[in-house]
Amino acid sequence: MWKRFINIYFSPPFVIIFVLGMLLLLASILLGPSLSQSWRTFFHVVGIAFIAVALTSPISEFFQFETLSKYMGILRGAQDSGIIHIFRSRLEDGESFQKAIENEFAQSNKVLLAGIAFPRIFHNPPLPKPIDEKMFNHNIPIKILLLDPDGEAAKERAKIEIRRGTIADIRGSIESFRLILTQRAESLGIKNINSENVNDIIKKINMEVHLYDFAPIAFIIMTERSLFLEQYHFGRLPNVRSGECIGGRTSVLQFGAHALTYKIIGKHFDYIWENKSRDITMPSVSM
Repeated sequence: MWKRFINIYFSPPFVIIFVLGMLLLLASILLGPSLSQSWRTFFHVVGIAFIAVALTSPISEFFQFETLSKYMGILRGAQDSGIIHIFRSRLEDGESFQKAIENEFAQSNKVLLAGIAFPRIFHNPPLPKPIDEKMFNHNIPIKILLLDPDGEAAKERAKIEIRRGTIADIRGSIESFRLILTQRAESLGIKNINSENVNDIIKKINMEVHLYDFAPIAFIIMTERSLFLEQYHFGRLPNVRSGECIGGRTSVLQFGAHALTYKIIGKHFDYIWENKSRDITMPSVSM
């Protein structure tokens, strides 16, 4: 650090300015008797100004350089990691986060969702147009992982949040997705469901809902273009009131599809889907 400071301090521009300042100051003193008052004052003031700039500017530049280096390191790390946006949290950046999601839905042809529940996005119809168009379009494949409202993990979550709303939110999400599944089926003219045609109907509806029962790991919204990822936790801050959700308070990272994290989370989703969840798609469809 000190080596960098000395290099800046004794860099040619600042040395030249300092020397010019000293020459002007000396001229005002040594040539003073032969100079008019105005020129003497000019040499004196400008000389002092040059010296002041030469002595103080390197300090300012050093700290600006240090600050810039720190933030450039963050930017390089984000770029190398494939991060294309950072949201402070879903609560603090709610509006910009919602717009980003809608933008992704508008351009997506595939959607994966994983979380505890999705009350802020899907519980208040009508849904935003970009989301509505994809959720009710049977040509868009959708897979959804929700926490099992009857499982031990949901009970533990509700205990930490000190509220009944935790499980109610999950049931609310299940109901919202049930309505979407049903409307997808109706749009295809599907009227009768039996054990023999279940697989064919699921393929046609092109939307599935699974439940899992273990400590929630991450909030995930994933399209073929990008991934929104938020770490779940059991951390309850002192200022969180009884009954409030503890989620949505940590940063959300948006990764591009080129990111290694995008590929890893895709595999993470697939593993849970295939090995750690149960299918409730067909029981959810009301005909």
